[in-house]
Amino acid sequence: MDVRLRIWGSINSANFTDKIIQRSTKKEYSASFQPKTNGIGFISNRSGHSQIWLEGQHNVTQLTHIKNEQIKSFIWSKSGNQFAFLTDSTLWLKTLNNPEIPLNLNFKVKDIYQWWQDENSDYLLLNVLIFDETASKEIPKIILLNLTTLKFKTEFTGENYWAQKVSSNTLIMNDSKGHIFKLVNNQNQTIKDLDHITVQWRYYWRENHLYIQDKQQNIWQYDTIKDKANVIQKFDSKSLFMTDFNPIEMKMLSDNYAPQHKDLVLFKATN
Repeated sequence: MDVRLRIWGSINSANFTDKIIQRSTKKEYSASFQPKTNGIGFISNRSGHSQIWLEGQHNVTQLTHIKNEQIKSFIWSKSGNQFAFLTDSTLWLKTLNNPEIPLNLNFKVKDIYQWWQDENSDYLLLNVLIFDETASKEIPKIILLNLTTLKFKTEFTGENYWAQKVSSNTLIMNDSKGHIFKLVNNQNQTIKDLDHITVQWRYYWRENHLYIQDKQQNIWQYDTIKDKANVIQKFDSKSLFMTDFNPIEMKMLSDNYAPQHKDLVLFKATN
């Protein structure tokens, strides 16, 4: 995989520029805009092990130094000076220029969906497995984890594939077939303008709107207050899997299939 930055001139513009972020022969993926800066964070195995890197204006900096575990995903705080990331067995929190801190949790985290903030605290929206003693098995849930107290609130119980929290009582989710819907006070509701689409992959809550790719190569903007959605852009085979969207500057980061590179090495034997 490689990471591509696409910049459009305006909404519904056919004009755009593409840039591959830090092209290398290694696997790069899951890029995300660092809030309040021009930086772009991404996961790369260029050091021989998956780590989080930051592309700044003039250089590229390795942000994590995790050993023995692969980094699966990460997400920036709203301020951009912290991020959370997930390895094979641990959820971590890191403040820039400080060591990584593992969070001591008694359940398994499968994925990080979102960094959420209210007037009281910072939270992570997580896909987790929590052991249910009555059922004697692990139950999939979406929870909201308070990063100060490490207490959590269950937002949804059941199999889930991706979700974004858009208000105190509302999640946007999709089912296994890519059909998107609202969960309001734990009740499913149809999104009329989006009921016919199949989501391409993930979608993101940015600047009080939701941004979604569909299988017809459309990018939708959904206004949850007005309950209205419109196509604002198209994408193509060079911008397949959106990993972040900046609606103010009309920029998108995406994961894309990269050509396989093979190095030929000549060894000369000497007697």
